[in-house]
Formats: sequence, structure tokens, C-alpha cells
Amino acid sequence: MNEENKMATALSQNQNCSSDEEKYQNFICNKANTTKETVKKHVKRHVKETFKCKVCDKDIKKDNCTAHNRIHTGEKPYKCDQCGKCFTQNSNLRTHLKSHSTEKPFVCQVCEKSFALKQTLKGHMKTHNGEKQHPCEVCERLFATAATRQSHMKVHTGERSHKCELCDKSFSRKDTLKSHMIVHTREKPHSCQICNKGFTHRSTVITHMRTHTGERPYSCNLCEKTFTQSCHLRTHQKIHTSDSKCFTCTICAKTFRHLHHLNNHTNMHNGQKNYSCDFCQKSFRESRLLSSHIRTHTGERPYSCQHCDYKAATNSTLKTHIRTQHTGECPYVCHVCDKSFTRLDYLKAHMCKEH
Repeated sequence: MNEENKMATALSQNQNCSSDEEKYQNFICNKANTTKETVKKHVKRHVKETFKCKVCDKDIKKDNCTAHNRIHTGEKPYKCDQCGKCFTQNSNLRTHLKSHSTEKPFVCQVCEKSFALKQTLKGHMKTHNGEKQHPCEVCERLFATAATRQSHMKVHTGERSHKCELCDKSFSRKDTLKSHMIVHTREKPHSCQICNKGFTHRSTVITHMRTHTGERPYSCNLCEKTFTQSCHLRTHQKIHTSDSKCFTCTICAKTFRHLHHLNNHTNMHNGQKNYSCDFCQKSFRESRLLSSHIRTHTGERPYSCQHCDYKAATNSTLKTHIRTQHTGECPYVCHVCDKSFTRLDYLKAHMCKEH
């Protein structure tokens, strides 16, 4: 029996109901309705009336024909009043509007990061359970979601479609541009409860807190080295692979694991220094060098020693302090006489004086 006949049978069988007080029975799914009109409306849900799209031959439900045609025409009549983004369906616009809301009711139970949409949280959870089913066709790196892989592809294509209107700097992702804009506004709404340092993002505060607690939750399963951030672990794990460096400098043939490392290196050749200090106008090739330099003006020392009360302006300075004052570790070894040193500058001085 086809769907139309089912509907006719269901309606005809309900003719035997003698009064409005009796229940009208849907003989397709046995759901009871109070009136003949409601059972007729409900039965229509079982009837899948479809039309074939003349452009792509896809079978489309009657109610979705208008929205489907917009895929081919490019029409997007529903516009967001806050960012100007347009959509083919009103339901998609309503979902998008939640991204502008400060309310983020869906919270990750692992890292406490919150999201406006439930499906965004589901995609995020894949970063914790290790589920990565979307490989990059260029470098074979795996991603948890197709959207993340699509964003990553811009690393290979060099596409930077999101431009800053204040400094003409461009970015491959819209959220990266949004984060960059805070450089101009200097807004830091999130602060550390221990040292009162301000941050632009709440997630950065969580990472920063590990400099105080010493927590390093991400560990390498090959050498057991630990890290404070998952991105640092991913970078480290490439050390264990033979083909980990796929970006090559065209000037000196030096190779790098990441495109932004290659870009920073290229600036060394052309002398370009895009990051300037607002206090003394000194310029730097990399943003991290500028951040370290600014602390010479502010006196900020965010890195705390877990053995004593010493605080350092940079993580490398803290590591040097721990080696020289506490552990005695000597990682810098002279290849001529095998003498080891706690600091690289000590090794260089030794090489000049003795060899």
C-alpha cells in the first residue's frame, strides 16, 4: 500500500467515530487525535510528497523546494543585523544569531570551555576523545571536523580573505581577525586571580594558570614529555616523524614544520620587522619577541619557579634559573671535549676561549 492509500484508509476508518468526544485513531502509527482535522493534518506527516530538482535531479520534499532552489540561485534573503552575514533559510539565521549572544550554556566537562550551540560542543569534544576522521589531502594531518580541515587548507593555499581595516593585516580565519582586533582596542576583560594579569580570552587565562600551578596535562605517548597546551604537544610529536618539516625557505633551504615559522624566518632575510613597541618604538620580527620586550617596560614577571619565590619575565629565563639554581641540569655539551653547561652562552664562551 502506497502512502496516499494509507492516508485515505486512515481517514475513512475514522468516519465510524460517532461524536466529537471520541478519539480519532491514526491507523498508520496508532496515535489518537481528538478531531478529524487534527488526524488529517497528522497523517500528512507520513506522506512524503517529493519533487525532483530540475538542476541537480535531487528529490526534495515539497516544504523544502524554495530553500533548495536558493542553493542554485545563490539567493540569501535572511540577513544578520549584527554582522551582515546572509543565509538561505530563516532557521539558519536563528542558529547563527546565537553566535553573537554572550550566553553560552553548553560547557565542555573536560576543559570547561563553553559554547553557544550544542553541535559546536559536540565537534569540540572530538578534540578530547582523539576522534579524527578528516585528513588533509596535502599533508595528511587529521582533523576532528570537516570545518576544521577546511580552515586548515588555507595554510597550504595561502588564502587570507579576512583583512583588518586598521592595519591592513590579513588572516585566513574570521575568528583570528576578531582576536587580532583586540590588539588595537587593548581590551583585556579576563584576569588571572593570582597575579591579576589581564587576557583577551578566557581560554588564555586557563592556560596561563598552569604557569602558577605547574600543571602539564598533555603528554607525549612516545617519550612521556609533558606540555601545558595541546598545540605544543602536536608540534612536539612531529619531532618523532621523519617527514615533519614540509615548509622550505627559498633563500637558504632551511625547513620548518609550520608556515608561520617560515614566514618569521623569511623576515630575517629581508630585514622586515612588523611588530613595534608602543613604549620605545623598537621593532621585532615576531610577536612573541615583542611581548617579551614589553615586559622590560612593565616589569611584569608571569613565570613562577615551583622550587622558590623567583619569578621570570620569560619562560626561557625561568628554565635557565631552574637549571642553574635547582636541578643542575647541563643540556649544552661541547662536541670537542664533551664538557657540559647549564646555559648556551656559557657553551659559546667556552668554545671561543678553549677551542
